[in-house]
Amino acid sequence: MSTSKERSPWPAVRYEGRPWRTVQAEYGSRAPMSLASDPYLASVPAFIADLQWPLDSELQALTEEAASELA
Repeated sequence: MSTSKERSPWPAVRYEGRPWRTVQAEYGSRAPMSLASDPYLASVPAFIADLQWPLDSELQALTEEAASELA
């Protein structure tokens, strides 16, 4: 089991500021619309498709067995 002090190869979550754009600008009062117009932080997913994650031998054998049963 990993501890918080160990570095994981799994990428950390990142965020970026994005403007909030409402589709229904003509509906509602100005006060709620002005509150909803502030920028927000959007999560940026990490690219994990090519990430190599080490599996122990027992888990590797189970995944290969399951994959052969699905084929």
